[in-house]
Amino acid sequence: MPNDVTITPSNVAVVSTATTTVQPTVTARGIAAVTIKPGQVVYADAVTGNLIKLASAAQPRQANTTVGIALGSADPNQPITYAVGGDIAVGNVLVSGLVYVLSDTAGFIAPVTDTFTRYTVVGVGNGGAAGGLTVPNLRLGLIQASINK
Repeated sequence: MPNDVTITPSNVAVVSTATTTVQPTVTARGIAAVTIKPGQVVYADAVTGNLIKLASAAQPRQANTTVGIALGSADPNQPITYAVGGDIAVGNVLVSGLVYVLSDTAGFIAPVTDTFTRYTVVGVGNGGAAGGLTVPNLRLGLIQASINK
């Protein structure tokens, strides 16, 4: 999609301290089935024993089993840690308060204002100057259902 958000892998970081406007990152672990980079949206593929793969909104089964955002890199058959809740730092690429959804492009998010065939909401950009933040974090709010638009 032309408006996919490009997240620089080196900017992806766990948020460990809670404030009135920031929630600590909640994580889970799995085994990668494909090469995964920090900041990519992932799903658990039941067909392969819940191995972790890149999610795409164009594939309803993937959209319906989205589990989070990768926090680290992994090659196939390596462990991967991903965020399942709270905030994650992704650099200065989000608009505060804007909802971001799973893109049709595997592993990417895009603003909800983009036009998609189907999509799953994966997060909300939040932050701004409140709470001492100057760059919005990504606040995860996974919804496990694709919505036909």
